[in-house]
Amino acid sequence: MLNEAWYFRLLLKYYMNNCSFVEAVHISSFTDTLIDKLESNGDIGTLNFVQIQTQCALLWYVLGHCKKSMEFCLKALKAAHDKGTHIAGQVELLCVTAKILIFKGCFNLALRAIRFALAIVLSHPELERLLCSVLCDYGDCLLNSDHVEIAVQVMAKMVQKHFGTDSLRDGQAMYEYARAAYRLLYDNYSGYRSNSDKYIQLRFRCEKYANKALEIYRAKLDKEHYQLLNAEELQEMFEKALAIKKVVYGAYDHETALTMTSLAYLYLKDANRPREALVLFKKCLEIELNIFGEEYSGLGTIYDGMMLAYEVIDDLAEARIYRERLYMWKTKMSMLDETPSDNPFGGSLCINETFQDFTLECFENLTFSETQHSSDVEMKKQY
Repeated sequence: MLNEAWYFRLLLKYYMNNCSFVEAVHISSFTDTLIDKLESNGDIGTLNFVQIQTQCALLWYVLGHCKKSMEFCLKALKAAHDKGTHIAGQVELLCVTAKILIFKGCFNLALRAIRFALAIVLSHPELERLLCSVLCDYGDCLLNSDHVEIAVQVMAKMVQKHFGTDSLRDGQAMYEYARAAYRLLYDNYSGYRSNSDKYIQLRFRCEKYANKALEIYRAKLDKEHYQLLNAEELQEMFEKALAIKKVVYGAYDHETALTMTSLAYLYLKDANRPREALVLFKKCLEIELNIFGEEYSGLGTIYDGMMLAYEVIDDLAEARIYRERLYMWKTKMSMLDETPSDNPFGGSLCINETFQDFTLECFENLTFSETQHSSDVEMKKQY
C-alpha cells in the first residue's frame, strides 16, 4: 500500500509539472479511496499521506479553487502535526500553507511560514533543488504583503541561482524578478522620476530579464500563448478577471483592487471612459488604504490615475487635490526609501519554534477563518 501511495504522489506531481491538469484532477479523485485504505492499514500518519494531501492542495490552488485547496491543506497540517514528516515534506507543506494564508489575508503568518521553509532549505544542502521554488514563493509573498523592495532582493537571488540554461525554470526566475522590479519602479515615483542611478540600473535589469524570459517562453511554449490582444479583448479579459476575483477573494480584497486598477487605466487610456475609471480608482483607493494604510507602495499609481482622469473630464480643482496628494505620498515614500531595509536572509530566518508548534498555529488560524469547512477535524497541542 505504501508503494501505491508513493506512485500516486509521483504521478500527481508529474502531471502538475507538465501542466496536464485534467489528468491531475482525475488522479486526485482517487485520493479518498487511497486514504481509506491507508487508514485501514494503519498507515495514515506516513509521510506519503502528508505529501499526497499537500500535492492535492497545490493542485486545487493552481486551478483557483482555494477553498478546496484549504481543505486538503488542513488535513496535511493535522497529519504533519500528529505524526511529523521528513524535511522535504515540511518545505512543500509550508509553501502551500503560505499561499493559502495569503489568500485569506494573513500576510504576517504567511511570511513566517515561507521564511520557515527557506530556513529549512538553506540549512540542508540536499534540498538545494527546492531553493528556486521557495524563493519564488517568498518573493510573491513579500509582494502581496507590500514588502516590494525586499521582494526585489529575493528575486535577484533567485535569478543569480537560476540563469543561463534557457530552461523554463530560468524563464520563471527572470520573469518573477522583472515583475518585482517593475512593481518597485512604478510604485516609487519619487525615485524613478528623478532619474537616480539606482532606479535607472533597476529599470535596465528589469527590461533585460523580462525580454530574456519572454524569449525563453516563446522558444519553449506554443506561440499562440503570446498573441497580443487589442483594447476590446483586454477590457473583456480584465472585466472577467475582476468578476472572478470578487467571487474568489471578495469585493474588498487586495487582489481584487489590483485588477480594478488595471481595468481603470484601460478605461482611462484606451477606452475613453474616464468617469468609469474614476469609480474604479476610488474603490481601489478605499480598499488599499483600509488594508495597508498611507504607506502602501501602490498609492502613487492610483493617485496619478485619478489626477489624469479628473484632468480629462476638465475638473481641475479635483485634479489639483490629487496632484497634491501624489506629491505628499512621493515625499513620504522618499523618506522611507532612505531607511535601510531588512536583510531578507538575516535575522528574520532565525526560527525559534518547532515545526509541530508552527503547523498547529497555521491550522488554528485557518480553522478559525473558516470553521464550517473543518468542523470534523480536531487537534490538541502536544506537550
